[in-house]
Amino acid sequence: MNLLRILTSFGVFSGLMAILTALLVYLFGPPWLHEKVWFIYLFQVAAGLLFFLANYAAWRKGDQAYVVGSLAALMGKFLLSGVFAAFFILGGLENELWFVLDFMLLYLFFSVFEITVIISNLRAQKNT
Repeated sequence: MNLLRILTSFGVFSGLMAILTALLVYLFGPPWLHEKVWFIYLFQVAAGLLFFLANYAAWRKGDQAYVVGSLAALMGKFLLSGVFAAFFILGGLENELWFVLDFMLLYLFFSVFEITVIISNLRAQKNT
């Protein structure tokens, strides 16, 4: 597992997601996208970085620790995301439906990328 390669891939993916988000904000605007979409985006980037750092720490401990650490990091990100969403929703946020939809869409995209990285690393470990 090469941390620099993974972080570079994550940076490229995050940049593409930022461009896509900016394009959607420009095309559709606030009625279709929540005004806090950039907070959601930045949270997903920060949570993704923490996820990959936790994965790398687990990978350095060995094969068995990597599997358990990857799942623990994924669950930690899931719980942290729930707390983040609850903080905004329970804080009297207006237009809650669009916030939840935007949040779930970004969460889905970032999670698919993270799971793809986990699978590729597990496949690489199996081949060595």
